[in-house]
Amino acid sequence: MRSQSLIFTIFGDYILDHGGTIRASSLVRLMAEFGVTETAVRAELLRMRQKGVAVVTRIGKHSHYTLSRAGLRRLKDGTDRLYYPEPHPWDNKWRVFVYAVAETRRTLRDQLRKELAWYGMGQIAQSTWISPNAIETMLQSIIDEYLGQDEASVFLADHLGDSDQLVKRCWDLDRIRFLYEQFIEQWHPVQEQVQNWSDNEAFVHRIQLVHEFRKFFNIDPQLPESLLPAEWAGYAAGRLFRDLREALGPAADRFFRTAFEP
Repeated sequence: MRSQSLIFTIFGDYILDHGGTIRASSLVRLMAEFGVTETAVRAELLRMRQKGVAVVTRIGKHSHYTLSRAGLRRLKDGTDRLYYPEPHPWDNKWRVFVYAVAETRRTLRDQLRKELAWYGMGQIAQSTWISPNAIETMLQSIIDEYLGQDEASVFLADHLGDSDQLVKRCWDLDRIRFLYEQFIEQWHPVQEQVQNWSDNEAFVHRIQLVHEFRKFFNIDPQLPESLLPAEWAGYAAGRLFRDLREALGPAADRFFRTAFEP
């Protein structure tokens, strides 16, 4: 696991519920459970500050870290989607995002593609992305953060064709289903082992569970039920995730409280 992704997972699953701030030495203690050295943790915290996703406050000889507004927005977007929703209906509308960014601004174009994929959009043509989900507010936040109002437009549209074929053009559901099935195969046996783990082992497995499931944000557009194949594996994986996270909670929480200092 990458150190920054691991730190974000710990913030999202624990630190935000405990005031949102953690002492650097406390985070070093938690990260040590994953084999990450103090030097590596402090170097990653510095990179997070330089990227503008973390803020440090020094009180005496101690450094205390919290996420910046940008870091919190990204984490909240992920946390809101983490507890995989039950099948949700579709309003039969498509959100279309079109932008005009010069090829010379390659860094911006790459960042836009990452953001749009994060929100589950699929690319249907050059600089044109679509989603069947009601994400207009999120798309406006992307325009506000990265673009001028004259560089992008959002449309609410009908599709005069076969929606299933449109989905196939934009998303590889067979691959996504395969990855969900792998997740289920990996984590289903864990249910029988939970009671045998110590508090720190439960904490490690819970963070690893959340970290693994968060990866689906980058690949699963979370389409409405009517656009998905029957018996979609994502729903079963989501139920398994929630059940395991809850089962690991009591022991993992006890360990966190022993190591946590705000």
